[in-house]
Amino acid sequence: MSDPLWMVRFRPGVVGERWRMVHLVPVPDPAAIPVTVGDCVRVLLALCGQQFAPGEAELLSRQAGAPCEVCLALLEHASVEGW
Repeated sequence: MSDPLWMVRFRPGVVGERWRMVHLVPVPDPAAIPVTVGDCVRVLLALCGQQFAPGEAELLSRQAGAPCEVCLALLEHASVEGW
């Protein structure tokens, strides 16, 4: 997969700590709908299907916390199919 991805998780207080795993989200096209870091104006959709409503997502600059295994599996699957 060559498209850029964001690492995001739910902000503290949105869900319990157990559910704050790190998801992979394709970077939205800023030409389509404006997006500002940390304050998205639309729903973000992770590779696994997890949705983040405006104000729910925390954008990470590096891996911090448990990764979503489904996002990782889908990323690897897409990379292998792209060969």
